[in-house]
Amino acid sequence: MNSIDGITGGFKAAVDLKLVNPELKVMVAIGGWDDGSKQYSEMVSTPERRKAFIDSVVQFIETYQFDGLDLDWEYPGSKDREGRPEDKENFASLSEELSVIFRPRNWLLSAAVPGAVTRIDDGYDVPRLSKVLDFFNVMTYEFHGVWEDFADHHSPLWHRSFDLNDTSEFHSDGALSGWIRKGAPADKVIFGLPFFGRGFKLADPKKNRPRSASLGIFIN
Repeated sequence: MNSIDGITGGFKAAVDLKLVNPELKVMVAIGGWDDGSKQYSEMVSTPERRKAFIDSVVQFIETYQFDGLDLDWEYPGSKDREGRPEDKENFASLSEELSVIFRPRNWLLSAAVPGAVTRIDDGYDVPRLSKVLDFFNVMTYEFHGVWEDFADHHSPLWHRSFDLNDTSEFHSDGALSGWIRKGAPADKVIFGLPFFGRGFKLADPKKNRPRSASLGIFIN
């Protein structure tokens, strides 16, 4: 077993599910919140660096027999994540260059994208991406959390009367509609529904409605 595959052989176990269901597609994802953004911003900054990354992706997918790649860069162009203004164009270029390699191999290419529509314009050239991505995995969660001074559902489905100003579209309907409004084809927009919750320590346990004051402590 290759050490990259981990002690439990998770990659092989996942891919072997195709023996049970030959129509199953198993993709590998790269990125995530904890992975940061700076290294991806640097990777896409030149054609040479993008090619080196693409070559490594091709080798990895062929080695482990995956069916495609999900790009989970969180998030291109975001200043609070050490992004750069040029990330938007460079991320689109990376996606296009990956697509050129992937399509002859019938590999899938997708991106995990933010539910907060305020991040779209800074980092995503939606018309360009729509031509080369097979789908957009919209992360409709973590709209609210311990960084705020109130408790609220981290993934509300619909707009509520108190969703105002900067949070007016912080809900699943707003996220999905926002991507479609920006030009993503509706049949490529995937609803990333969370199967987890968040807990808060209330400042006053008797005041337990959404937006009640919170001490911002996550209860595991």
